Amino acid sequence: MHDATENTTENTTENATENATALNGEEGSLVTEYGLLAVVAATVCGVIIQWASGGALVTLFNALLRQARALVGA
Repeated sequence: MHDATENTTENTTENATENATALNGEEGSLVTEYGLLAVVAATVCGVIIQWASGGALVTLFNALLRQARALVGA
């Protein structure tokens, strides 16, 4: 019975080592993916801020109000 316990312990240790190695590779990929996602999100936010600060929002809202007034006849 002692031999069976040793085999189980060895198998568990081997499986844990294999799983840890696999997770390290996956964790590295996840960090890279989240890093790239953060860069893309920051770029999109920067573009939106530049667009909005150039007076585009005022122009957009004025156009929407003109269309709304035209629809109701005001």
